[in-house]
Amino acid sequence: YAGVIHDPVSTDGALVKNEYPTLAGLTPEERLWVRTHELGHAIDAIVQAVPEFNKLPLEERMAILKELQALREGLEAKGHTVSFSHGKELFANLYAALLLEPDLAATHTSKVSQFLGGLVNDHPELKRVLHFK
Repeated sequence: YAGVIHDPVSTDGALVKNEYPTLAGLTPEERLWVRTHELGHAIDAIVQAVPEFNKLPLEERMAILKELQALREGLEAKGHTVSFSHGKELFANLYAALLLEPDLAATHTSKVSQFLGGLVNDHPELKRVLHFK
């Protein structure tokens, strides 16, 4: 999936049709969502959000999951098709929402942003390029 971070468009569409078939037929906005979602997987792999989430007390995890459900409903209301089938997809979609739908994410994710912000801010490199409020 690393290749989807780049815009795979050629003059005749050959790259989309042949090398990146999962992006074929998507609108530019949908392609941007996919690329940002995949970037979310890379960030998640660095900060290990899922294992860290699993270490939280049950009450904190439930509060975060409640926020993420509200975010999912908000994203779907705006026409995004999102998968929250398991933790890695959940956090990848969250990163995409934080970057592409910041107002919607801010409305629904104060506890989630605090959790992820802590992980990012503890990382020596990521804290220089990503900022969570």
